[in-house]
Amino acid sequence: MCPEGAAGDEPLRGSGRRPPLPAEKGVYAVCFRLEGPVEIRDRRGRVLAKAERGYLIYVGSAGGPGGLRARVSRHVRGPQRVWWHIDSVSSSPLARPVFIYYEVGRYGRPAEDGLASYIELLEGLFPLGMAGATDSLRPHMFYCKDPGAIAEALARRGGTLWWCNDEGKGRYL
Repeated sequence: MCPEGAAGDEPLRGSGRRPPLPAEKGVYAVCFRLEGPVEIRDRRGRVLAKAERGYLIYVGSAGGPGGLRARVSRHVRGPQRVWWHIDSVSSSPLARPVFIYYEVGRYGRPAEDGLASYIELLEGLFPLGMAGATDSLRPHMFYCKDPGAIAEALARRGGTLWWCNDEGKGRYL
């Protein structure tokens, strides 16, 4: 969880070292540390991609009720039901959230594609096919070995970045 031992979406409402995610609509990226290989599956259980030990970055959009807080909470705490491709990652005991990046305002496919395009141009990232991008023509899920440079580039983009664990010492950039 993000931070350690928190229940539900408490870590995302904000208090102390916890990131106060807004309930507004927006676009986001979540980075997970993978302690071992994780298969990314679709709703039917078909394997779309496999990510090895390292880091996985997923780009998504939050336009529904509860906005960013509701959508990112689902990823951080792990879903009860696997629905989206990222759910097969976030529900794995081998995946732990590393950082959350978000931008309030624009959402939907154009906003997701814009953020995914920005991330895709960064060095050291490898798209995992079209996993995570069922309604897009751009990859929305990326694999990398070291997320530090990616996090710094995202912070320069102008949104909010929150480190969830000891790799970033639970701080905003």
